[in-house]
Amino acid sequence: MPASASTYTGGVERITRFLLGALVFTLPFDQAFRIGAVGSLSRTVGLLAAVAAVLALVARPSVRIRRLPVYFFCAVAFVGLNAVSVLWTIDRNATISQAFTYVQLLLLVWLLWQFVETPQQARGLRQAYVLGTWVTIGTVAWGFVTHNPTIDPTRFTAFDTNANYTAQSIALALPMAFAMALRGPALARLSAVLLIPASLYGIALTGSRSGGIIAVFALVCCVVFLVRRSAAVKAAPLSSAAIVIAVLAVALPQDTIRRFSGTVDQVESADFSGRGQIWLAGLEAWLVRPALGAGSGTFEEALVSTLGYGRAAHNSFLALLVELGPIGATLFLLLFVVGLWPHVLVLSRRGGASPEALRTATLHMILFATLFLTQLPANWQYQRVTWYILSAAMLDGALFLRSARAAASGLPSAPAGVASAR
Repeated sequence: MPASASTYTGGVERITRFLLGALVFTLPFDQAFRIGAVGSLSRTVGLLAAVAAVLALVARPSVRIRRLPVYFFCAVAFVGLNAVSVLWTIDRNATISQAFTYVQLLLLVWLLWQFVETPQQARGLRQAYVLGTWVTIGTVAWGFVTHNPTIDPTRFTAFDTNANYTAQSIALALPMAFAMALRGPALARLSAVLLIPASLYGIALTGSRSGGIIAVFALVCCVVFLVRRSAAVKAAPLSSAAIVIAVLAVALPQDTIRRFSGTVDQVESADFSGRGQIWLAGLEAWLVRPALGAGSGTFEEALVSTLGYGRAAHNSFLALLVELGPIGATLFLLLFVVGLWPHVLVLSRRGGASPEALRTATLHMILFATLFLTQLPANWQYQRVTWYILSAAMLDGALFLRSARAAASGLPSAPAGVASAR
């Protein structure tokens, strides 16, 4: 290949990776900044990344496609079922729209697999998410300072994003921040350390009780499993979190504090801000069409027959059960299992794994547990952040499996992140 052509190809690939980083950067405020008919800012950046990816592929003398992993074919099966459900759906337009969303998410999975080839690039994406979380927290805080609430006078959010989405996306940044704080450049580590108390502050301002529970869960898991040091060192972040919570108890509006104090009552009553009634009605709606479901994206329409009006499921697995039956819910759960499996192998072979591999595997275990918990009070099965976290685990897992196979065969390991091509 001529030097000029090689330079052009490398430049386009760098642009593609930059756009993927920009896409991940926007995920904490994914629903903000709608741009005409294109949609959200994240979708716009994703489309630009897809165009750059095509240019990068055709710029080579021969198209180089990385060998696709098992995880990708599981994702294809899930997306395919959503598309095929148009044959029996109760709302054709809703199903077509939802299927198109899943096709875009599948494209995101392929872009990440094709162009993120090294652990350094994978860590760069996590850093982009943390930076995006800083923007999110700053915007939430600005809304509080300027007295610009969203849903009610006690709740604030980033731009026009749903407050619960904002809180839960901030909570997912906590494991990434812990991982950055343990390893990396000094400035990045400082940013990650400061993000931990800032995240608790931002989540408190959203007034999201589910976000608060998820954040506490992620924080405790990070301290117990990710910080591999003495008990005194483990106690430091928990003590800092306790101090932040005490300060928030004084600084937050009384209405917001009363909202959080009612969390225990909501759990004991199994109401969860009205979600309990929706979940029972959803189970009844599933029994109407137990095999194949009502069709992708039709949960609200299916709920009319049992609840009398449409409402969001507020639970990813229930939504999929009603829309696609047990097969759809199982395929979605399979994405978690397949994405996490390589990291389970790492942790089961502690003696033969490097400290970096153990740290990365532990990070993804915590991220997956946090992400799974996030699916329970919200519809996150079609959110880009869900598919990014699943794909990120798949990428790091592929690196481990490749090095493990090379070690088993007695051959030198290939450069990190280099996959076979066809």
